[in-house]
Amino acid sequence: MFRILFLSFLFFQGLLSLFAQQPLFSKVIHMAQGYCVEKTWDQHYLVAGKRNENALVIKLNPDGSVVWSKTMGSIYSGFLSLAATHDSCFILVGYISNPGGLSDVFCVKINSDGDTLWSRSFDLGYGEEQAYSVKQTFDHGFILTGDCDMSKIFVMKLDSAGNLAWSKLFTAGSLENMATGITQTPDSGFVVTGLYENHPPPDIGMFLLKLSASGEILWGKRQVSAPQYVANGYDVGIVEDGIMSYFNAGYEGPVLMKTDFAGNFLWARSYPLFWDSNLGPKPRLRQTSDDGFVFTYGSEFMAGGLVKVDSTGDPLWQQELFMAPMDAVESFDNGYLVIGNGPLIGVKKEPAYFDQQIGIIKTDSLGIMILCGGTRSVVVNPFFAELQPVVFTSLSAGNLSHINVPVSDILQTADSGCVDVSGAIPESQNKVGSVNISPNPTAGKFVVTASGFSGQEIKTISVYNVLGGEIFRSSDVAVTDAAIDLRLVPDGVYFVKVSYGGLVFTRKVIICH
Repeated sequence: MFRILFLSFLFFQGLLSLFAQQPLFSKVIHMAQGYCVEKTWDQHYLVAGKRNENALVIKLNPDGSVVWSKTMGSIYSGFLSLAATHDSCFILVGYISNPGGLSDVFCVKINSDGDTLWSRSFDLGYGEEQAYSVKQTFDHGFILTGDCDMSKIFVMKLDSAGNLAWSKLFTAGSLENMATGITQTPDSGFVVTGLYENHPPPDIGMFLLKLSASGEILWGKRQVSAPQYVANGYDVGIVEDGIMSYFNAGYEGPVLMKTDFAGNFLWARSYPLFWDSNLGPKPRLRQTSDDGFVFTYGSEFMAGGLVKVDSTGDPLWQQELFMAPMDAVESFDNGYLVIGNGPLIGVKKEPAYFDQQIGIIKTDSLGIMILCGGTRSVVVNPFFAELQPVVFTSLSAGNLSHINVPVSDILQTADSGCVDVSGAIPESQNKVGSVNISPNPTAGKFVVTASGFSGQEIKTISVYNVLGGEIFRSSDVAVTDAAIDLRLVPDGVYFVKVSYGGLVFTRKVIICH
């Protein structure tokens, strides 16, 4: 009896530990880029991306410190998506270089210690190939999607051992066809989203493609773009009674749309936020434990944010983030672990060798964080999605190779702080003098000091929020002799732009009350 009670005590202690509040933090990992994140069975996190053009996977402690970090594959490889598996392992997909100097689809299964269980490459025969999304299927296999040279969409089904079950190519546009999200539907089929483009005549927009369990086309729908925007599919998910799609609509902002399982429009909401037009991996849509959703938005030029909505798309809260957000996962304490990239890009982009960074932010259940962001008011608009049928063509393609990829343990640390800003915006190449902000971080009052500008006078000092909105401006030369008082603005990261003579400098200031 005592043994039973003791074991019960240990069990409940384990449950309490599992759901205990995890610490909030804001950290940066240097010389790396991160594109996706997942929880592990032992309350840790797995982040995947690339480092020095090698595929990278990092395991993090609940406090954001690095447990281990590994690179996999050859030069010019990267992981763009990962998913947890039923056996407490992980599947990672992306791209890897081939002997012809192009890239093939890359797929690796690892355990929670980072040991490789198997690795595969797939040559579809159409130039640069990369997988942007992977999910585990009901039969414990895997479904992948991505594109070949942005001209053909592929969907690939693997069994649980990584063997190729089937692989198909799909096209709807004569110019571009890209897929960035896939998931399995209750009928064991699949739904894919992305972007297609025809020209001439101009015809571009996001799509939904429904496939059977064997990859046969069942239907295709497209969201017709309007003159003021181009609809670009990001991600797709399944709820009990339909399909949830996440796409951007240009100046309308990110859109969350619900259709039934036949692709018929039910409702959509748009959120007038800064949108991303970059190619490559897209932000993710995640369902939360309360049947709502959380998604990221933004880009490396203007940062971005994290939005939480309920099951009908109505916003609950929004947080600005000082990084280019890529993915967010609900944490064990119902907060969120958000990853994104830096440095953010100023007016003038630095050369390709600048310090790439992964930003990692742990929030509470309301998105509150200690650094590198702040609360923003939420705006939502009804959005009418004009879904029309679109015809896809398909063909079978793909050759599998079992490969042994080199794996290297690397020293990687996570430092407290926020990602940097690339380019101090030097309008002149004759860089002299310096500009500093003190204190930084600050409770709202800070002093801007400048030195080394002999014979030159201040033109302006301006302060901007992460979305580019100007909140302070002064052309008074005495402004450098007194504190700038921004104690009334919300906590977050701001940019101070200082113009002296023909030089322009931008500095980051963190306001934390």
